[in-house]
Amino acid sequence: MVGPTTISDIELIEAAREARERAYCPYSEYKVGAALLADDEIYQGANMEICGRTTSIHAEMLATFNAVFDGATDFERLAISPLGETGVAPCGLCQHTIAEFTEDLRIIEDIGSDSDFVEYSLKDLIGPAYRPDVQSEFK
Repeated sequence: MVGPTTISDIELIEAAREARERAYCPYSEYKVGAALLADDEIYQGANMEICGRTTSIHAEMLATFNAVFDGATDFERLAISPLGETGVAPCGLCQHTIAEFTEDLRIIEDIGSDSDFVEYSLKDLIGPAYRPDVQSEFK
């Protein structure tokens, strides 16, 4: 990263809310948007459901893949904006995906207020079991 970012938590949440509106979720009708701040850029993602669900992609995963595709390497923060139930940490699959590219990440979740968020730490959520640097110890 070049220097301290000027993108606030509110702006990142707004980008996640914007992404949420592009979700494709005809089966669950549970829209989720994500905005990942990496290398001073915002990378968005939304959940995309496919019949049968095995090829569906979660918002957090798509934002992560968009950042990696663009060559970003310094992940700073991830904002998540679900439409509906809040206070639910990213699922294990999303945690595992994000952990492939960063050891830790501050995650903020939109709970419908512009001043309050639920916060998570990727490291606290996932523990050591799935991080790539730890996996090599088990080989």
